[in-house]
Amino acid sequence: MKKVSLPALLSVLAIFILAIAQFFIIRYAYQLKYSELEFIYKNVYEYAKPFFEVQWDSTDELTQSYLDNQSLIQEGRINRTYLSELQRSFINQEFISSKVSEYFQKRGLLDEVEFSLVMRNISLEINGESYFPPDQQQVLAILGATGLTERGNLVYRHIANSEYITVDFDLFIYFPNRTSLLIREMKWVIILSVITFTLISYVAVSNLINWQKQKQLSAIKDDLIDHISHEFRTPITSINIASDSIRNNGNELGLIRVIEISGMIKRQGSRLQKMIDNLLNTAFLDQNQELNKEDIVADEFLRSYLSDAKVLSAHSKLSFQTDLQAGNSGVSLDVFLFESALNNLIDNAIKYCRQDPVIKIGSKRTEDGYRLSISDNGIGIDPAHLATVFEKFQRFNKSSQGLGLGLYHVHEIITLHQGSIAVESKPGVGTTFIIQLPLNG
Repeated sequence: MKKVSLPALLSVLAIFILAIAQFFIIRYAYQLKYSELEFIYKNVYEYAKPFFEVQWDSTDELTQSYLDNQSLIQEGRINRTYLSELQRSFINQEFISSKVSEYFQKRGLLDEVEFSLVMRNISLEINGESYFPPDQQQVLAILGATGLTERGNLVYRHIANSEYITVDFDLFIYFPNRTSLLIREMKWVIILSVITFTLISYVAVSNLINWQKQKQLSAIKDDLIDHISHEFRTPITSINIASDSIRNNGNELGLIRVIEISGMIKRQGSRLQKMIDNLLNTAFLDQNQELNKEDIVADEFLRSYLSDAKVLSAHSKLSFQTDLQAGNSGVSLDVFLFESALNNLIDNAIKYCRQDPVIKIGSKRTEDGYRLSISDNGIGIDPAHLATVFEKFQRFNKSSQGLGLGLYHVHEIITLHQGSIAVESKPGVGTTFIIQLPLNG
């Protein structure tokens, strides 16, 4: 089981704590907005209170007229017609409606609120006897709907008394979309909290990723230094031993042996030179130096290059199979750098082949430009490594020769030529590199 690093654990913990903190900030802001909304609708009665004017004279006159006609009480209950007239005349409906509306309009909530003013607990007293509506719990709506008495909030109760009648006037307020209203009211708090959380999380994750990369680069650097030390020491030691052998025992070795030792010195010197060139080329490519391009016919260039490569190769059984079909297609190349890229691909094909190396070179002209494929019959590349095959200092096993710069050089050189390179490989079968270059017109 892979051990979780302390920075990774702390980063996750910090993001988790931040998420909790942001949650409580938003929750607290919601509660404040909720309390503010409650204060607004509960305070409406202070605004509307002066306008609840009971029309005492007209009410008593209405009641007296029904008494005179002997129609105020029917079957022991208050006459329904009387109640209807009482509902219309007992209070200034239009005036109160306009004042309540004005109150919420000033606070930008008129479209969000519903309100209702109702009469209930109605009782009529005549000659010491109390009478009630046909439905003793009857509720009469002055403004709005009586349904708000069940789902709304009672914010004001006015108990009116005249010579004959006692009645409660109840004002109910209801916000049908309270939650969505509150969320809209605090949208900037939510937006800023989300932005803050996102930015801080991004910074934390970025720092963690950078730390991991730095740790990986540090490990690669240490491994590279060890590898360079070993790789440089081997040819230098061989050259020193060979030189000492010639110097100290030259007369006894004979010409043939001296020639063999000289050849070994030459090979080790070439190996050392190649490693130094790779390091220098890396510095050159990383600085994005200008290319020294020239227009060439791509297939003619390849034929010439492969002819020299066959002669110069140290592997006597190396063979090339060509299928060049691009005709006279022209490309613009820095010949020196492009040959360096091809050399790396050919060297890898030879180095990682456990049999006689056979390298297939194919070309053709496509809609996207000039397409070059280089296939070998080597050991192939593990699929897990294909995604990082062109990264700097990538060596996929500790026994790999070189510094892990060859394919990085190839990728950078092709990129500098505004081209692209892809790789396909099957372990034990071989590898194919596909290079796409723009035509020069």
